[in-house]
Amino acid sequence: MSKIKNWREQPLQSFLYVIATCYLFGFILHLIDLFFFRAPFAEQGVLKKSWFLYLLGADLFMSVLLFKKSKWGVWALHVVALSQLLVYGIYENLFGRQPVLVVFHVLTLLTYWKIVAHQKRQQLLKK
Repeated sequence: MSKIKNWREQPLQSFLYVIATCYLFGFILHLIDLFFFRAPFAEQGVLKKSWFLYLLGADLFMSVLLFKKSKWGVWALHVVALSQLLVYGIYENLFGRQPVLVVFHVLTLLTYWKIVAHQKRQQLLKK
């Protein structure tokens, strides 16, 4: 029961914990890719390899920062989410179609800002 109460008292921190878990899972999937279990990394071009290595590092870095409750974790979340929206939205012809990832990142950012706005509104009402 205390975890439910904690979630209600700290919705933003709970949300960031869930997102950190999702990105850690993404890191694990990229690690599996590196060892040829899902996609042939060695057969990809330099651009895709660079993007892949960026995602490998960025997903881990951001999830660790969010787990540690660092303010830099929120910045990293925005950089990673926006970079993926850019790559899979604008440069879809180079990196392939990823509609699920686009929707995930849009919903992640919208939910983050919705929770932040709600918390700010609650603070203003208390004053």
